[in-house]
Amino acid sequence: MEQYAGTVDPEDHLETFKSLLFFQAALDAIMCRAFPSTLKGAARQWFNRLPPRSLSNFTDLGRAFLAHFVSSRVHKKIAANLLAIKQRPNESIRGFLTRFNKEALEVRNLDPIVKFQALRSGIRDVELKKSLIMDELGDMYELFSRCEKYINLAEVLTAEKEDKTEKKAQEREETPREVGAKRSRDDKEGRKKKDDGKAWVPKAADLESEPDYMALTHTRAHILNEIKDQVTLRWPAKMVKPVHERNKNKYCHFHQDHGHNTEECRQLKDEIEALI
Repeated sequence: MEQYAGTVDPEDHLETFKSLLFFQAALDAIMCRAFPSTLKGAARQWFNRLPPRSLSNFTDLGRAFLAHFVSSRVHKKIAANLLAIKQRPNESIRGFLTRFNKEALEVRNLDPIVKFQALRSGIRDVELKKSLIMDELGDMYELFSRCEKYINLAEVLTAEKEDKTEKKAQEREETPREVGAKRSRDDKEGRKKKDDGKAWVPKAADLESEPDYMALTHTRAHILNEIKDQVTLRWPAKMVKPVHERNKNKYCHFHQDHGHNTEECRQLKDEIEALI
């Protein structure tokens, strides 16, 4: 065992020594002779200064040892200290149990009934408190089992709440413009298109209202010139409006025909938006 120098609790050292010697069924005289070997520094000096024949047995030696090093004795808590422990606001059940058990270990000769009552009265969680009142528990094992169930439940609910909060945060990050662009892409994906690469024809419903397009830094004619050779670009079908009804003063480079300007072309707007 570790030698004692007078700076820690003397009672812990004495009890440890007694436990080891009692286990070996040592005689009282052997214990008196062996005890000095567990001392060092100031404690060894104290023992060496004891007057000869001043102590008659190990009990007297133990009392003298505790009396001399009483200033190093650790204050032992009593049951009243345990009864004062309450679950703090916003403290989890697990955190309260950990703190309660740590305090309970410092109470000497703690009565199990007192410990049971102290723990039950210290719980402030409303739902757990209701459960303990409605269903009387018999001992500490049942009380800890009930607390463990509520701990698991609370952790599961907390994890689910965090998942919902994270999803809501992600949804808020999407701006209305991004939502509109997403809807526009979804609409275009729903249009029928043959696998042989034939051009697509927009529905009349697509021309009724114009969505909120993404702001561009260049003209659509310039962008068309940059992307015209890309495989992903879908060229439109021929205009369905009769030739004699078209405006000959306007030309669309996307349709490669007269009728409207390139900047006004709804199908080019949709295609650029989809590529974005």
